[in-house]
Amino acid sequence: MEAEDINQSLLGNYTDAPVDIEIFNSRENFEEAAGSSGEGYFTDEEKYMTVLFDSREANLLKNKKLSEFQSTLVHEYTHYVFTGNFTI
Repeated sequence: MEAEDINQSLLGNYTDAPVDIEIFNSRENFEEAAGSSGEGYFTDEEKYMTVLFDSREANLLKNKKLSEFQSTLVHEYTHYVFTGNFTI
């Protein structure tokens, strides 16, 4: 089973509501774009998601920062999925 088939079985039909995703490597730029602090941000009205991944911090923290980034990305995408952008 391919990834697209798995997503279809888990999430249902895509309703053609694309989302823009920006990944920032600077906390300053992230907070300016998101208008808030944290690691991730999503707005359904604008279909916009942004996530912070500071590679300098990642180098200091080894793989921990990468797994946090992945978790944050999945978390923000979950907001997108469960705000009516898919029919289950």
